[in-house]
Amino acid sequence: MVINRNVPSHVSKVIMNGLKLNTSNRIQTITELVVKLFEQPKFNTAEQEPVRPVQRVRKVETKEEAKPAPTGTKSANAKKKKQNNKIAVIATIVVCAVIVIGFAIAITVLAITDKGNTSSTDPNYYSAPESTTSSSAPETTTSNTTVSSDTAPDIVYGCPTFTGALFTSIQDTYNFVKITAEYKFDDTVANGIVISQSIKPDTEIKSGTEIKLVVSKGPASIKLPDYTGLKVDQYTALLSQKNVKFEKKATSDTHGVKDGYVVKCSKEIGETVNVKDSEKVTVYYAKSGGSSSSSSTSSKTN
Repeated sequence: MVINRNVPSHVSKVIMNGLKLNTSNRIQTITELVVKLFEQPKFNTAEQEPVRPVQRVRKVETKEEAKPAPTGTKSANAKKKKQNNKIAVIATIVVCAVIVIGFAIAITVLAITDKGNTSSTDPNYYSAPESTTSSSAPETTTSNTTVSSDTAPDIVYGCPTFTGALFTSIQDTYNFVKITAEYKFDDTVANGIVISQSIKPDTEIKSGTEIKLVVSKGPASIKLPDYTGLKVDQYTALLSQKNVKFEKKATSDTHGVKDGYVVKCSKEIGETVNVKDSEKVTVYYAKSGGSSSSSSTSSKTN
């Protein structure tokens, strides 16, 4: 082995350290290498004289090799900074993902809760209880009916306007209230029309509330309608609408009128008929071979 006396001892030690067979005993990082190269050597008093020329050479070499030190340090710092930036970016992405997932879960929970509250607080919402035991259809129906009557909330309505409406249409439409009618004659309101009501319109009422109506029977007296060209059934229907009691009689004295058509009445057309006192009108209709003695009586009154 040839020993170069011009190589400083500490540099020689660094080189030999790098040549060790066991990698764990070698210098591991560039920073450690630079520190080892530029640390001050230690000399013994006995060797101080021979090494003096080497020290002067070392000073020259130190000036020449001083340049790589900052480069190595800067490269290590840049690498470390880049690694730290990468970690920061990954951490930011993870935090954002956690926040987004949290918001999604919160919105879902709120939606489910709000739906449940709406169903339970709506006064018009009613859900029949589930049957816990098997039972026949009649038993289930009885149970549901009882629960509904006890737990279903009372629904409040605004009282409808009945005045001026046809009474027969009211009976078929407003079946959630109890309606009673009182009939009276009125010369200004047509037969079957409501004159007044016991509860004012738009007043709050509940299901089953009783409302009393006054219904017109039409005028107390009327002028006998014209029957010319009308069949007996058509004319008697007209009299019924006006609350006039009548009696039908067939006659062979037709005066040229076709069978089934009205020939005459016991009162003249336009003559007053007292409806209030139930005055009866006899309606004669044509019938070939008929007898004036044969008759049928029909009347309609409220």
